[in-house]
Amino acid sequence: MKRRLGMVLSMVLALALFGMSAYAMPIKVSDGTFDAQATLLDDDNSSYALSAEEFQLLGTDESGAYLIYADDRFMKVDKGAMSIVLDQIGEDAAASLPALADLSTLQRGSLGEAVTALQNSLKKLEYLSGSADGDFGGQSERAVSAFQEALGMEETGVADGLLQMLAQSMSAFTRIISSDADPAERFSDITGKTEANLARAGELGLTLDYDDISGIGMITNGNSLEYSPEVTNDIDRRTFTLRFGLGVEQNADGVVDVGPILEVTCVGVQRPILQEVILKSGDERHTASVSALQSGLTGLDAKEIARVPLDDDTMAMLANAAEEGELRIRLVCKYDSYDITVPKANLARISEIGDAGTKLK
Repeated sequence: MKRRLGMVLSMVLALALFGMSAYAMPIKVSDGTFDAQATLLDDDNSSYALSAEEFQLLGTDESGAYLIYADDRFMKVDKGAMSIVLDQIGEDAAASLPALADLSTLQRGSLGEAVTALQNSLKKLEYLSGSADGDFGGQSERAVSAFQEALGMEETGVADGLLQMLAQSMSAFTRIISSDADPAERFSDITGKTEANLARAGELGLTLDYDDISGIGMITNGNSLEYSPEVTNDIDRRTFTLRFGLGVEQNADGVVDVGPILEVTCVGVQRPILQEVILKSGDERHTASVSALQSGLTGLDAKEIARVPLDDDTMAMLANAAEEGELRIRLVCKYDSYDITVPKANLARISEIGDAGTKLK
């Protein structure tokens, strides 16, 4: 297995591949590591501090997060934390990444182009010697099992979307990136449009996710916290995703305002209608109200995105949260409230945002 992967990962991504649709790719860092706060795709969806010299960039999930395979694990990373990678692989290559929702599970008896694509990947990795005929038979099943065995996975012979992406990525050419991108370039879209001091944000490696058409974005380090309350019926099912960052918004005069915010996204059967957030660390407690609330649909579920501005005192508290070893959050919605205890593994990333937020002026 090491020989096969070494052969694949030694290549550089050819520009011709940029024209191909829906193709995952291996990434290699030439001069350091790619560091990001990730969420493991396991039973607990636990936080994971990724630091990798190379990894497989698989595609995107339904929330727009990027799927990665590294350290023998599947995980996802928020778009903001992927900026240094996306900027260097280019818009065309980023747009060509597959979406997990478009891939159905393949197993014995499956037919079609998706089977052919998987068979071609397994042939390149030398797990399949037969033809790529689009017919998932016994030989393809054995090849998938052998691939799973080499990865230390359960040998089911069944290829879900993640496994298909992984086989595709491992059989592709490697894209080389640099971890030493110019920090000033991270904020080039708003340079000259804002009076905010982003020096500390650059030092911390924060990245900008900005839509220059809407004039709205966010500077963040990829921190993300997911919370799903226990429910007794489907109507109350919902998942909250919380991100701390520096909100970016261009006003009518073309000036870009930058200020600390908490972004809360909720996907569920019904909207929670978030109204305010209470944050507590140590002996300090601060309350912040929602300034903007957007709603839409994700499949059959309702989706709500709330932006909650945070003041200087709250940011100072967040900056000390890692040292304090505690951060608790209450989401106050129209009909219910939800209490969240932030895992200690997440505190350092949140404290980075607090630090950058206290130095904007």
